[in-house]
Amino acid sequence: MRTQAIALVVLIFSGPALAQDPLGNDSGPNANDGQCDDTRFENIGAGNSNIVFWEGGRYDRRDATDCRDLLLQGLINWRDGVDPRVEIVLATGDFGDDSGPNANDGQCDDARFENIGAGNSNIVFWEGGRYDGRDATDCADLLLQGLIAWRRDTATAVGPAALETPAAAEAGPETDIPECQVGSSPRRSFLTCLHVERRDNGDVVQTPFVNGLINGVRVERRASGTVIETQYVNHRMHGTRVIRWGQGGEIQTTYVEGVRHGTRVERQTNGRVTESTFVNGERGERNCVAGCD
Repeated sequence: MRTQAIALVVLIFSGPALAQDPLGNDSGPNANDGQCDDTRFENIGAGNSNIVFWEGGRYDRRDATDCRDLLLQGLINWRDGVDPRVEIVLATGDFGDDSGPNANDGQCDDARFENIGAGNSNIVFWEGGRYDGRDATDCADLLLQGLIAWRRDTATAVGPAALETPAAAEAGPETDIPECQVGSSPRRSFLTCLHVERRDNGDVVQTPFVNGLINGVRVERRASGTVIETQYVNHRMHGTRVIRWGQGGEIQTTYVEGVRHGTRVERQTNGRVTESTFVNGERGERNCVAGCD
């Protein structure tokens, strides 16, 4: 169901158009002290103290740099049930807030949305739309799951993945964002720039970073002639990964949040084409579809 959500999130809302950082900002009193003051995260492994749980989550979204740094180091992770994509979507549209009496109950109390498919009850239409804009998290979560959609008179569908990532995240190698300064490390300084690595063996790797996370198309051009293009969303492979061999032929694989999911197509130089299906990383049948013996 999550795979359907990407297309549904791609809407023009009546609110702001640019997605914001789900980690928030550094306005907390203990920001940049090397610990993450955000209850949406949890430690990885026992015995460490990378997380400081401030009472009531009062500093959630106010210690972005510390939390991002520890997240990239693999020392903390999002807690179960927390989906950072919901945070991004909430920042993109006119969802409102969670001030309604039945907020966070798993149903969307907002007449600006409609159910997808018959027979479900993800929408609760409160009389006169009195709770419109007051059940933001429920509505954003159900929208991402592909269970509800904006009503036709409140949103207009557009092209692919405009709101999945920050605006610059779609930048690939032909991007307007500047190349990172020599010696800078986007993972440490959380820059938005194109990182170019020129290896001694002749390989060149171009990686677009947005706020320190890989977002966009990472391109690896090897001296052998092989080119690898991989789509990333928030530091995870998400979309299509294509390997084009220098001597001809290619492999195209679909990823969803870092896991192979979908169709893998292999085209060989002799014209033979085979397809494999992956579901959550598990490989299914592999069949020849063209040029078969």
